[in-house]
Amino acid sequence: MKRLLNWGPNARMGVISLSIVLCVSGCSSIAPNYPTFSNRDLQRFATKTDLWLIQAQLGNGLFPYAYDPSSDQHDAKVITRHQLIISRRLLDLALNRTRFQNIAEMHMRAIDESLSKDDSPWNSGELVPPQSSPSPDVETKNEQTLGDQAFWLRTLIQLDAGQRSNRTQAVANQLLARWDAESRFPETIQSRHATSTFMQHYYSGQAALAMMEFHARASSNIALETAEDVLDWLELKRPAANHDTFHPTLAPWRAFAIARHYEETESAKYLPQLFALSDQLLSLQTDKDFPGRFWSEKTAKYGRPNATRDALSTLTLIKSLEIAHAIGDTPRVKRYRRGIWLALDNLRSLQYDYGIVSAFPNPQAAVGAIRFRHNDAMIRSDAVVFSAEAFERSAKLVNAGLL
Repeated sequence: MKRLLNWGPNARMGVISLSIVLCVSGCSSIAPNYPTFSNRDLQRFATKTDLWLIQAQLGNGLFPYAYDPSSDQHDAKVITRHQLIISRRLLDLALNRTRFQNIAEMHMRAIDESLSKDDSPWNSGELVPPQSSPSPDVETKNEQTLGDQAFWLRTLIQLDAGQRSNRTQAVANQLLARWDAESRFPETIQSRHATSTFMQHYYSGQAALAMMEFHARASSNIALETAEDVLDWLELKRPAANHDTFHPTLAPWRAFAIARHYEETESAKYLPQLFALSDQLLSLQTDKDFPGRFWSEKTAKYGRPNATRDALSTLTLIKSLEIAHAIGDTPRVKRYRRGIWLALDNLRSLQYDYGIVSAFPNPQAAVGAIRFRHNDAMIRSDAVVFSAEAFERSAKLVNAGLL
């Protein structure tokens, strides 16, 4: 196999020149004219990313929000949602890989300790003024977001390992209690009122996914009904096929909730929304220099491109491909397959590897990580986690002959 060309930490890795990989049954007749990887390639990329993650763990058990390899400096601020994103990945890895078990346990102890402090946002009703420019990374002092609660519930469901713990039930009840037929989900747990409709919609998609996962674990009809109410409301406020209300930051969590709804109920009610969201994401893959990333110069309102969005969008297409295949929608399978390959090419180009990190003060501390942007050396923890998942899930699809 030819090695990838590497032109430095802040430049996009060169055009990939790999032999076309012949898939197993179901894909041998396809002759793609875009880069492809073998399942071993993709699993290797995922493993490198995971190994970077575990070596980045801080002495207190938590993980840095970001790391700048050009200065060898960590940004160790604690963003609850990011810690829970990492915990879910670690718990998945710990199921079959013993080397991750102690790391996952240490991290969960650190999260428990952080969330049980007297001044923790999980224990405070104090409210703070809204931010002037809402962002999914906004975390204000003494304020627990709806997204934090949703991720905490999803993490507890993982920890339950098939059981129904009182703590998980209590957190689910608290989340369900925040849904209101008129005001809908709030932006924060402490308040019934949303100060940012963007953040309200962002967190509501995450809450709907948490409700679907709780329904799957506890056979909770109220959780299922609430998730459906949320999906109906989101479609009312932001129709999936409407370009004017679409935003690539909002799309993935809503898409994941719809996919989980289909998996649990076999109802196709929300599938048109899922495919509309995925098609909107595909329409962003138009940059001739970076064809795999989900951004366009014509859509400055979406903000700057970043690896977190790219990885989540890739995972959205992966889910859509799986469901399109399950229902026999061949045209969509072909479209999503092409979009996924381009997206994986982009994510791989963002991964630090041996040979391109030699100029950094601590080269080994960057290998395997995903830089947040092509023109910025910074690494952000959530981008690393979601990219690892995208590589790993894609490897399974290649192995199954779907990609």
